[in-house]
Amino acid sequence: MKTLIIGLWILMSSLVVAHDGPHGSRISDAPLRGGVVAPVVEVVTGGHHDGPIRYKCELLRAEDGTVRLYFYTDKMVPIPVSKFSKLAKATLEFKQGKTWVTRSFILNQRGDLFVGALPKGITRRPYTIDITFTENGRVNRVSFAHLD
Repeated sequence: MKTLIIGLWILMSSLVVAHDGPHGSRISDAPLRGGVVAPVVEVVTGGHHDGPIRYKCELLRAEDGTVRLYFYTDKMVPIPVSKFSKLAKATLEFKQGKTWVTRSFILNQRGDLFVGALPKGITRRPYTIDITFTENGRVNRVSFAHLD
């Protein structure tokens, strides 16, 4: 009986697994411009990230706070943003003490990319940026987590 209990305990404890990194769709493509690549998914019922991957997106941040978004196909071929909405809404979130601080900002189409400026006063790192935009009535979202 003692052996059975010890065996079950070892089996059950080996099934508990922790992981680092965000939940949802993951991709392993290398950035083409030195930024961070994340999947773009369609927002479906309830606003969760449970839709299919539609595109890939690369986020570049400059020292002056400028943010640039480039979009790619699943094979990392650049695509124009002209078929997307003219504005993308972005939310930056970070934890300060026990509370979450949220700052919103807008990205505008400029040529074949979206460009905007990070909000001032980001006091903590890491932070997360969630960006939403529309395409033919579909709402799409891309999330960049654990940015510093």
